[in-house]
Amino acid sequence: MKQIIKKVGKPKNIYTDNEGSWSKGTEIDNYFKEENINHIITLSHPNVSERAIRTIKDEIYKRAVKLPSQKNWTELLFPIVSKYNFKSVHSSTNMRP
Repeated sequence: MKQIIKKVGKPKNIYTDNEGSWSKGTEIDNYFKEENINHIITLSHPNVSERAIRTIKDEIYKRAVKLPSQKNWTELLFPIVSKYNFKSVHSSTNMRP
């Protein structure tokens, strides 16, 4: 997460479910506080987040099949997340993630 934030830029908010690794007092939670990133934890199922994850995973798989010599999938992540965040426009809200 820290590496992605360094490459993509610091968000104002991070929205997650209540999975244990995001809990208060963990290393990543302390990092969010140090960086003044608002961490929003939902207790319900995060439908929007699940869809974003599926979209990003699909893009990783597409590229991995086309570039089998690419040994580390994390190298594919930055251009995919950048495209998703800055070029994708939601059809009903006309907003970017």
